[in-house]
Amino acid sequence: MGRVSLFCLPLYEIRVIFGFINDKGMDYKIPQEEWPECLECGKEIRYGRPDKKFCSEDCKNKYHNNKHKYSRNLHYRVLNGIERNYEILNRLYRSHVESIDIGDLLALGFRLEYSTGYRKSHRHDEFHCFEFKYYITRNRLFGLQKVEPLLDPSI
Repeated sequence: MGRVSLFCLPLYEIRVIFGFINDKGMDYKIPQEEWPECLECGKEIRYGRPDKKFCSEDCKNKYHNNKHKYSRNLHYRVLNGIERNYEILNRLYRSHVESIDIGDLLALGFRLEYSTGYRKSHRHDEFHCFEFKYYITRNRLFGLQKVEPLLDPSI
């Protein structure tokens, strides 16, 4: 009998020739010396592509959630700090308070490191928290005022 080209054979017969299918027609797992490990749980991955990194969707999601947890938490912490500062400044403004000691301000929960704008003005530091403008010295917040936005609100 002459030589038969593999390209002429059906896929099933090619897999039988190379030993990927047993006599019952079931697929064998392709042998490999060293299996990749799941990046999340560390289990060997004995199926799928050889460059597969996760054993399941759960492990993939857990890995990426843990990887980005710090930056996501930092983002929420900054946004919450700015929102808290805005609420405190709004209460002070509605109470007609233009000046307050830093210690009292900190006792209200104000966080000095969070603002939406900063400018050095003569001897004082000028800060903004959205539409509120205020100055801070070493021991006092003063000059609290509401500034009208420059943008047209109908846009």
